[in-house]
Amino acid sequence: TGNRTSSRCNAGRSRPCDRFDLSWLLSPMSPEEWLSEYHERRPLFIGRNDSEYYSACLSIEEIDRLITCGEWLWPWVRLLREGDPVPTGTYTESRPGPHTALRVNLDKLVAEFRNGASVLIEPDRFYEPVAALMRSLETHLSYRVGAGIWLAPCGAAKTPFHSDVTNVLILQVSGSKVWRIFEPPVPLPIIEMGADMAGGQL
Repeated sequence: TGNRTSSRCNAGRSRPCDRFDLSWLLSPMSPEEWLSEYHERRPLFIGRNDSEYYSACLSIEEIDRLITCGEWLWPWVRLLREGDPVPTGTYTESRPGPHTALRVNLDKLVAEFRNGASVLIEPDRFYEPVAALMRSLETHLSYRVGAGIWLAPCGAAKTPFHSDVTNVLILQVSGSKVWRIFEPPVPLPIIEMGADMAGGQL
């Protein structure tokens, strides 16, 4: 992970992360109520008047810092347009060395972003505030949790209608977005059903 551990990239590690847990995420609802009334049963929307509520864990400034610091490799950072992957050749280049790797070219990534592509970062376990939240969720839910950070430009094309085959928790940390949520075509689908869950069935 040396390509992602410059001193600037490590700034987030110094933050106190103990409070980034399921209780913090769901407040003012308790985890017990969510697990008994909503989890794998029905959607829950929590509106907040505090636009900075999530910023201690992740903010638009932190996302900018994560993208611009150090050297990123594909697929930890990748681009999508209207839900489809952008060809890697438009924003990556081969990194010399004994192991084949695609290095993200920041200038090309920014150009694609300005042209309507969305950026997806997979923070995995290296960004401690998000990692702390992931560990707490795994403790409460007893299954593995992953995380993705999405950054979409203003006026970006909408993501096509789709059906997720995993439990999804969305934290909107900046900007505005219209969300449309439908009844699932199949209750509690399994991953193998993903190819059959076309948007046209919603």
